[in-house]
Amino acid sequence: MYGLIKKFSDANPERFNKEFITSRKDQDVLEYARDIFKGLEILDEFEVLDVSYSNDESSFGPIKNQHKYYKSILPSRLDKIHYKVKITPSDTVVNRSPLFKKNGVQQEGSFIKEGDIYVNKLVDNVFYINEGVRYFLIYQIVDNATYGVRGSVVLKSLFMPITAMKKDVIVTPEFGEAAMELPNFELQLFSRNINPVLYIMAKEAYEQLKTIPDNTDDILDARHNLKTDAMIDALKKFFKTEFVVTGNIEDFLDTENTYVFKMTKGDDNVYFGIDKVAFDNNPLAKIMIGCLSEIAGETKKKPIRFSLDDLRTPWFWIDQLSNFLTKNAADEKKLDKIRAVLISLTRLVDDATRKTLDIDPDDKKDTFSVIRYMMREFETLVNEDSRDLENKRVRLLEYQMYPLRKYFSEQIYRVLNSPNRSRVILERVLSGLSPMFVIKQTVVNELLRYYNSANEMNLYSSLLKYTFRGPQAIGKSVSNEQRDLHPSYTGRLSLIASSAGDPGISGSMVPFIQMEDYHFKK
Repeated sequence: MYGLIKKFSDANPERFNKEFITSRKDQDVLEYARDIFKGLEILDEFEVLDVSYSNDESSFGPIKNQHKYYKSILPSRLDKIHYKVKITPSDTVVNRSPLFKKNGVQQEGSFIKEGDIYVNKLVDNVFYINEGVRYFLIYQIVDNATYGVRGSVVLKSLFMPITAMKKDVIVTPEFGEAAMELPNFELQLFSRNINPVLYIMAKEAYEQLKTIPDNTDDILDARHNLKTDAMIDALKKFFKTEFVVTGNIEDFLDTENTYVFKMTKGDDNVYFGIDKVAFDNNPLAKIMIGCLSEIAGETKKKPIRFSLDDLRTPWFWIDQLSNFLTKNAADEKKLDKIRAVLISLTRLVDDATRKTLDIDPDDKKDTFSVIRYMMREFETLVNEDSRDLENKRVRLLEYQMYPLRKYFSEQIYRVLNSPNRSRVILERVLSGLSPMFVIKQTVVNELLRYYNSANEMNLYSSLLKYTFRGPQAIGKSVSNEQRDLHPSYTGRLSLIASSAGDPGISGSMVPFIQMEDYHFKK
């Protein structure tokens, strides 16, 4: 038996994952910093011109000032991130169209903000030094970008999470077909629960309204009266579904092979006809009919009933979405609010979020692609085992920049909710960002541990340490269920090198662990 084990071991040597263990690089933090600063562009007034990195301490920090201080030059080791941002306050933008579209040229009143942010230098790719004390970083094991929670699916992004909530509706097709239970969704965004059809239609509506020339006589009337089949095409494109829509049920001749669904507005009926085979095999088609039926449903306190004419009218959908977002009845205010929301929504899936999404590239091209993916794969995502490592990823330097990420998130939210975006309001976004902002937050981060090892290559006490806790979970209690072992830990996490003070939540990874872009290999 022992000979067989030895023979197998010799033929299949365990692979010491040196690449992963030594993958910590000082300048990797720049990638996260760039993504966080680019997140500012969720505000149309911000343009990030440059984010650069310097590790030459002779030009800044203790080494430059070593003759001015009585302290040693080694109490802290620092790197520097330099940023350059152009800000164009909304109230100084000139030559705007009635839809507030900037003309793309340098705007009067634009100004540049530059500054430095210091971060800890990663010494020997292992530890930080703050005030002469060494600290080592701990890997954080977190959920993938999408995860299920309390019957909903959540996508984490820089600014705010996108939450998809599902509630089935009963829909009965025409011509005696049996009733169906179809999926219907609401998106929790901007502190509102809104049917995704309203965002889809408002997005296309805004694009269509922009085609009206600025010099049009009575432009307000032109907006209200515009009709276009592009609105119907927007539904087909998003839900990847071919259908026929008409106001007359007699237009459907082949009822044996076609499902016909009725949406009602008084005496003006709207009928959607979809091939039965295509409908039965396309989950997005079912979602589309479910969502349309829900917003026009009799069970809603304020149903959005639409005629065929309404369906083709961009202003109708601008009006419907704006009712959820603003109480101001003025057309310009509605358009301004819709524009701000659509810009914010479009930019929610930033480059950093896109990188963490381990899905098909077509499903993460933009925010609307991700929303479609979340609805289409809802049952799979909501039922994923949250403890399975195949549904998690590892991050290290990313959470070191968490304080900056949180700061910008709060500032963006404040600006979006401000009644105006003047220079004073916008300057505050960066004025509160002191050079030592990240350092001050880092030294109190419990995900940094005091480094007292005599051997800097001590794997289990430093380089391979992990925790399931994150910056937001510090100090919170963890259920016993979360402390349990999971079969996916085998060969990845040490089952015996667990923390005595926080069992099941922190421990050490094995040196043979296989990773792929900081995701656990399946």
